[in-house]
Amino acid sequence: MEEDKKQITITADGIRRQFPQGVTYREIAEDFQSARGDRILLVSEGSRLRELDRHLHSDADLTFITMKDKIGRDTYSRSLVMMMLKAFENVIPGDKEIHVWVHFAVSQGLFCTIQNAEVSLDQALLDKVKAEMERLRDQKIPFEKCTLPTWKAVQLFNGRHMYDKARLFHYRISSRTNVYTFDGFTDYNYGYMVPDSSYLSLFDLKLYRDGFVLLMPARKELDRIPDFRPVEKLFEVQNQSRLWV
Repeated sequence: MEEDKKQITITADGIRRQFPQGVTYREIAEDFQSARGDRILLVSEGSRLRELDRHLHSDADLTFITMKDKIGRDTYSRSLVMMMLKAFENVIPGDKEIHVWVHFAVSQGLFCTIQNAEVSLDQALLDKVKAEMERLRDQKIPFEKCTLPTWKAVQLFNGRHMYDKARLFHYRISSRTNVYTFDGFTDYNYGYMVPDSSYLSLFDLKLYRDGFVLLMPARKELDRIPDFRPVEKLFEVQNQSRLWV
């Protein structure tokens, strides 16, 4: 008979519980989730943040990170952008290459534009992309981290015509680079990601000015998408900076 795994002690929310050695942070989070209202997106162990798909082998004191925390909202936003980019790739015909640019925060979302003269940006297109995002979300597709030699990452992004990302790596000192893959779509991200698309429960796409806004819940009201109410003067200042670049 196989020996039982060694148990480790996890302390979180003032509660101590036993788990088998090698348990994932996600399994721990799910065990504590029922006593919390907000979905756990990351874990903080001491001074280090951990993605939920990593394993734990020793006793630890954990702090759970949700959308109410800035780093949690950033993680949600970052993951949502990647799912949106994949949805655009699926919706736009293969012979029409499209570049989606994420510029700056506006209201409770991110202002984005697309670059392709053959593609008409209208609400009908955004509704199709949103429907595709909902389909991807419901499939619980994982965000998978992979470490590549930096030169290979340059080749990868040049091959996908993501030349801005490829140029970025020419200035990296490290010989290796972390990239994420989502349903065959690969991108480089500066921070942490949620485990899979099911964590991205709420979002919307609204046509605005010469682009659109990717909306997500506010940190104080996580169960709905707030009304889109941009501060026009602030937008003008931010947009001027974009146009000057």
